[in-house]
Amino acid sequence: MVQQWDTLPELQRQRLLQTAKHYSKLTPEQKQRYHSRLEKWSRLTPEQREAARKKYRAFNKLPAKEREKVKKMVKEEQARKAQQSASGVSAAPATDPQ
Repeated sequence: MVQQWDTLPELQRQRLLQTAKHYSKLTPEQKQRYHSRLEKWSRLTPEQREAARKKYRAFNKLPAKEREKVKKMVKEEQARKAQQSASGVSAAPATDPQ
């Protein structure tokens, strides 16, 4: 990263510096979550990243009550998937083999 620093856009450098300052204050659990999310983000294609950014911007435009509803729905869906995964049940709908 040191070799690349001078080639990074100024905005990206500022964001990295802000992250570095904030990172030292995180709990071990928060650091683990940060690494996990960073790893997932790094595997996304540029198109997937742009789609995620658009979705994030749209989410932030929602009124607070609507955002809370969406968060609740997402958490419920994640819990349902985790439960299905733990029980060995496929999350995909069953198909009729006729």
